[in-house]
Amino acid sequence: MTQPLPEIPPGTQPPPWPSAPTSAAPPGGPSWLRRRRTALLVIAGLLAAGGIGWGVAAAAQSTPGVPTAAAAAGHGASKSAANKHHGLVTKGTIASENASVWTLRTASDSSVRVSISAHTQ
Repeated sequence: MTQPLPEIPPGTQPPPWPSAPTSAAPPGGPSWLRRRRTALLVIAGLLAAGGIGWGVAAAAQSTPGVPTAAAAAGHGASKSAANKHHGLVTKGTIASENASVWTLRTASDSSVRVSISAHTQ
């Protein structure tokens, strides 16, 4: 049930209207993001830890029939096949190079010129 409005005597001002309810935070107070910073940091940390854990678990599993990175690097070559070579092998440090010739300095301090072509291996 409603009640009638109170009477206002002539020549007086009516009371002011009530203002809209204010928020719990005072004006100029911390923003929404600042008030929830700790919760957001915890959530971000949990997501990061979960992502790292998932990545480690996925990397630790091996699927049969799929070569691992170590096996793929060797291209299936056995140790004996890796030691075989075709022709002369020279080991050394590149002392100088140009478009068609590299000069190598060997461990015995001698110079070896290597001609570079489409057939050089």
